[in-house]
Amino acid sequence: MIRRKIQIKNKKGIHLRPSSIIAKMLQKTSDKVVLYAGKQTVKEFSVFSILGLCLRYNDYVLLQIDGPDEQNTIKKLQCLFEHEYDFT
Repeated sequence: MIRRKIQIKNKKGIHLRPSSIIAKMLQKTSDKVVLYAGKQTVKEFSVFSILGLCLRYNDYVLLQIDGPDEQNTIKKLQCLFEHEYDFT
């Protein structure tokens, strides 16, 4: 099992577009993934469950991953959560 704390770097936070990209990636993995943000925990992944975490710029999300491909999954998720989606 891997746990990693990730800081949100997108200036507008994790809004609809990044939530959709992250949800699609999570739905494809066979690893068990849990997201923690503040007092919220997400184990079932959809655009709305990720949006419901209300992740803003500089917030942190804790990723917990357990499975045969956990190293690859954590790398992909870290990249997606740290990506800057908005170019203004």
